[in-house]
Amino acid sequence: MPPTSGPLRCNFKAVTNEAVDSLAVDLVPIVAGANTNIALLRWDWNGDGTIDAEDFALSPYAASYEAGHYSPSLFVSNTVGEVVTLKKPDYIRVFPSAVFVATNGASIFPFNSWSKATRNLQEAVVAVADGGMVTLSNGTFVISNTPPVVLAKGIEVRSLNGPRATILRGGRRIELVNPNAALRGVTITASRGIQMSAGVVADCIITNCASHLNISVAPTIGNYRVPGGGGGLISGGLIERCIIASNTTYNTANGDAHGGGLYMTGGTASNCLILANLAYTAAGYSGKSQGGGVCLAGPGRLVNCTIARNEVKASNALGSYGGGVYRSNAQSLLQNTIVWFNRGTNTIEDIYTTVSETNMTYSCSPSLTHNPAGTGNITNNPLFVVIGEGFGLTNRYTDGHLSAESPCRNAGSPDPELAATLDLDGRPRVSGGRVDMGCYEIPPQKGTFILIR
Repeated sequence: MPPTSGPLRCNFKAVTNEAVDSLAVDLVPIVAGANTNIALLRWDWNGDGTIDAEDFALSPYAASYEAGHYSPSLFVSNTVGEVVTLKKPDYIRVFPSAVFVATNGASIFPFNSWSKATRNLQEAVVAVADGGMVTLSNGTFVISNTPPVVLAKGIEVRSLNGPRATILRGGRRIELVNPNAALRGVTITASRGIQMSAGVVADCIITNCASHLNISVAPTIGNYRVPGGGGGLISGGLIERCIIASNTTYNTANGDAHGGGLYMTGGTASNCLILANLAYTAAGYSGKSQGGGVCLAGPGRLVNCTIARNEVKASNALGSYGGGVYRSNAQSLLQNTIVWFNRGTNTIEDIYTTVSETNMTYSCSPSLTHNPAGTGNITNNPLFVVIGEGFGLTNRYTDGHLSAESPCRNAGSPDPELAATLDLDGRPRVSGGRVDMGCYEIPPQKGTFILIR
């Protein structure tokens, strides 16, 4: 309809309708119709039903907004008595840069203070601005299966006081798909762990999670099929300084169970303890179990990790290998990593590889060739402070710290990039001239200092 004919019509626009934390913008009125001689304009700038301003001409209205979503409306009348109203739902969107989640939160949108905190992590992830931060209080948060928690924006989700204080329980995998996304300092348990193609997961504990390959019999842990990875399904990104323990990938059908701790087709695990995980195929089925700790099915990287007391189980022993690591991709990498005390099908088996030992360097495992030129590999017992007992979900007491006599001490790669990282305890990686193998650096030994004046 031509703008100069027909009944009275109105609209309004803003130069921008999205911002972070605050927005000052002009709402510009627009009218059309056979009679555009304006008698009255009324603005409700935030959509709360209260008239905020009146005017008798088509003048812009200067509005100011704090964090939140707003539905402004405009009322217009002309000199022949026509009236029209337009409301635009959620037209103004001001995203908070900081959002809070608390077990006792009041759940007042936009959740940008502890007094307004939501109790729902997914609500917080949706509400926060790209580049913002979500902070979780102490306590246990139950995560529902629907909708899943997906970090699609470049946001950081972190706890106040670390993984022992903040627990995310239940639900599907927590997903990271943005290269600037980060998840820090939480425990993830009784769920399907994490899934990441990008971003960073750091200083977390992933434990007692499960990936079930027969979706028809796994209603309590979600209802979707994945190729494995009880603790994590990793195709990209970085997982660092994490404990990945007592997770399971299991199968009660004729498929395969891959990666009790991690299933990696890409990405990097650095300074992680991968302990007591299980890849399991139930008795009576033909599926194979591969990689009790980690299944490297693509160019994933294990750097300064300790992989111990993991296990594979299957009634079909043929093809079920790699109590610690199953490696089927020549571009995958092990560096400065300890793989010891893992069990294959009824035997000790730490690393099983279908490709050459290329890209496995400065690591400690009885499955490696001892110290061939240029690789720095050793097969000695790493001498953990506490060896522990049992494998997979029956493991007890294993610690992973190295004793002062460990052959892994100062035996890692001289790569200066590794020296710039922190170990799983948060200590500098080099304390004795060269990085240690595994996820823990042996701290400097106490000595006697004599000062002579």
